[in-house]
Amino acid sequence: MVSSIDLKIYSTDGKSYKDTVDEIYLDVPSSGVIGLTPNHTAYSAMLHIGTFYTVKNGVKTSFAVSSGTINFKNGEAVILAQTFEREDELDRERIEKAREKALKTLENIDKIDKITYDNASFSLKKAINRLKILK
Repeated sequence: MVSSIDLKIYSTDGKSYKDTVDEIYLDVPSSGVIGLTPNHTAYSAMLHIGTFYTVKNGVKTSFAVSSGTINFKNGEAVILAQTFEREDELDRERIEKAREKALKTLENIDKIDKITYDNASFSLKKAINRLKILK
């Protein structure tokens, strides 16, 4: 019987994070909040812009993720993310600036310019998601 989860997170920019945790709680778009414990059955899901947190020795650590996948099997969780940040890496001032920039871009562009609109919408969603952790 497995007593902990080996968590590994990798992002497309080469950033990685590894830890051994007791529980993982993910906000999965198709299912709501999913809790994974060491002996949970195999599980895979797509992740959109959202948050998740881990619990280790009763301490909660939150993460912001922009999109990706989670694969869990035999006490090992692997998250492949476009980007991710731990709560202690979040910079409120930088996030607020990104949010304001995205809002201004969305206000001033022609919605016919789909690429600019989609990029600004994505940036805004990421900023709002990160700010949820910093409440």
